[in-house]
Amino acid sequence: MLLQLLFVILNISILVLILYLVVRMLRPILALTKATSEIKNGNLYVSIKQRGNDELSALSESFNLMICSIKLYIKKHNELTKQLEVQDNIYLISFSAISSNLLHLDARS
Repeated sequence: MLLQLLFVILNISILVLILYLVVRMLRPILALTKATSEIKNGNLYVSIKQRGNDELSALSESFNLMICSIKLYIKKHNELTKQLEVQDNIYLISFSAISSNLLHLDARS
């Protein structure tokens, strides 16, 4: 009877340990999944806390670096777009002035 009770306690202990390890392994994966959903919804101010030196930690670091790269790309894209808009306005003003002068010269003729 005592042996059976010890066996049951051992089985329960093993199950609790397995459950603990599974939850510990799934936590970073769930955090990455949540962060990915945030980014999908347009939130680029998400980062993943890195813990340890395993593959999931390396994946978290890569994820954070990817987000930084995306933010830098968007910033550069916006800056270049503004520069193009300024150049476009300069060309439009120049073209309007030339057209106006040509019309004025044509009206004289």
